This record gives sequence, C-alpha cells and structure tokens, in this order.
Amino acid sequence: MTWNGIDDAQNPYNWPARRKWTVTILTSFGGLVTLMSGTMMAPALRQISKDLRTSESTTQMTLSIYVLSFAFGPMVLAPMTEVFGRKPVWLVSGCFYILWNTVCGFTHSNSLMIASRFLSGLGASAEY
Repeated sequence: MTWNGIDDAQNPYNWPARRKWTVTILTSFGGLVTLMSGTMMAPALRQISKDLRTSESTTQMTLSIYVLSFAFGPMVLAPMTEVFGRKPVWLVSGCFYILWNTVCGFTHSNSLMIASRFLSGLGASAEY
C-alpha cells in the first residue's frame, strides 16, 4: 500500500489519537472474546451434558473441537485475506462466529453443538 505523501489522512500514523485507541480497543476486545469462548463453557460442561443427555467425556469434545478449529482456521482464512483483503475476511468471520455461537445456545443435540462449536471456532480464528 502506498500513501499520498507524508500527511495522507488514510495513513494510520496520521489518524487522530481517538481513532487509534478506538481501533485498538475494539480489536483487543474481539481477541479477548474469541479466546474466552474457547474455555468459558468448561465450568458448565456437567450441566451441558445433563441437558443434552450425553456423557461428560462426549460433551468435552465440544470444548476440544473449538480449540482444534481455532488452530486450523488460519490455514483457510489466511489465503482468503490475500485474495479479498483483511477487513472483509475479518468482518465476515466475526459475523460467522456470532451466528454459530448463537446456534450453540439454542441447540438440543450434542452433534449440532459439536458442529456449531467447530464453525464458531473457524470464525473466531480470524482474530489471529
């Protein structure tokens, strides 16, 4: 990317301090939320297994599958950022993450919970 001179308003170095802090805080909170999503259901695994009528070990797979897709997601998303740009991929992935996390809250089967946790982990991996 090139800038139109040293005083180009599009250059992040020339942004006002308020805009720099806003972008910093929003991206930091996005990273915090996606990392918390990986483990925030750990204390509730016993209740989730009771609600879904599965064993606790089966329910623990929902926790592990999120971390797995979070790890492998960048292999899918990184090439997409080269084609479509970082901002569109980041925004679409964030919406994808929110959608599938919402599905997790309304699911009544362990298989759908595992699938939706996998897909939300994929969307969350765009943060990194």
